[in-house]
Amino acid sequence: MKITKIETQVLLVPDYDRDACSSAQDDIVVLIHTDEGITGIGEVDTNPWVSQAMIHARGTHVLGLGLEKMLLGEDPLHSEALWDKMYTGSFMTGRRGLGICARGALDMALWDIRGKVLGLPCW
Repeated sequence: MKITKIETQVLLVPDYDRDACSSAQDDIVVLIHTDEGITGIGEVDTNPWVSQAMIHARGTHVLGLGLEKMLLGEDPLHSEALWDKMYTGSFMTGRRGLGICARGALDMALWDIRGKVLGLPCW
């Protein structure tokens, strides 16, 4: 099984308040698609536009790639190895803060795929 596509969808309540201090107004949903028709879903509650940019960013070298680029063509069932690959490959773009949040959304989607393949709950 191989990862063929990664989609991100920013969710924002229609009447959001810029002055509010609530992350309940926005979210990012990540969908990882495979060549076998299985899609994993993940999400993270952080700035969705910045997460989206980190996932889809173009890179210029192996330590500064976008997260999507690191995952395309990989086996989604190797989630631990893919976490390590994303951690190493995001050296120049951020390993903490937003970086860990964006990787977490992708990791959640990878575990969702594994659960679906095995017929087991992710927890």
